[in-house]
Amino acid sequence: METSGVSSSSSASTSSGSSASGSQLVDEELFLRLLTAQLEFQDPFEPMDNAEFTAQLAQFSSLDQLYSVNEKLDSFLTNQSTAEMSNAAGLIGKEIKASGNSIELAENSSAQISYDLASDASSVTIDIYNSSGDRVRTVTLGSETSGSQSYEWDGKDDNGNVLDPGVYTIAVGAADINNNTISVSTYIRGTVTGVTFGDTYPNLTVNGTEVSLENVVEVT
Repeated sequence: METSGVSSSSSASTSSGSSASGSQLVDEELFLRLLTAQLEFQDPFEPMDNAEFTAQLAQFSSLDQLYSVNEKLDSFLTNQSTAEMSNAAGLIGKEIKASGNSIELAENSSAQISYDLASDASSVTIDIYNSSGDRVRTVTLGSETSGSQSYEWDGKDDNGNVLDPGVYTIAVGAADINNNTISVSTYIRGTVTGVTFGDTYPNLTVNGTEVSLENVVEVT
């Protein structure tokens, strides 16, 4: 009867070890207790196979290394997150340039639209939309060279009416002399007035809109 009990314990331990190997998340202390119990109650006439015992020790070593790697990774991510928060907070009050397509129009003021042309353009068109998605202004410009460009919008619609202050979005299109489309990148320029921390990258408040820290390309 005792041998039968030992066999049952050995089988349970082997099953638990197999389950732990599948998940790779078993607790180290539990693993050691199971292994010790398996050795203590094994049938002396049918001891554990050396190859099986070596395999279980190798499994424990792998698990131990896995826990160590996870701890170091958690520490690295924590330090990285802290560094990003510190860097983001340090940008408050500074002028930045970031990827984006929104601009803020202040009362009785103008707004600068910034963009980059991939190559020389024979024509450039800027469409401006309000918060409802309605197009309020279309600006047609002449030829411009590749690289950074800007346009100062006077804050008026196509009929010359002064628009309400707020956040507007832009779409810039360009074509070369053969009317082939040219790639255009639009940017937000402004002063960082606040920082919020989300699940991934910190967000900067610029011109009344939120800009992800990962989209910042220039700080002045």
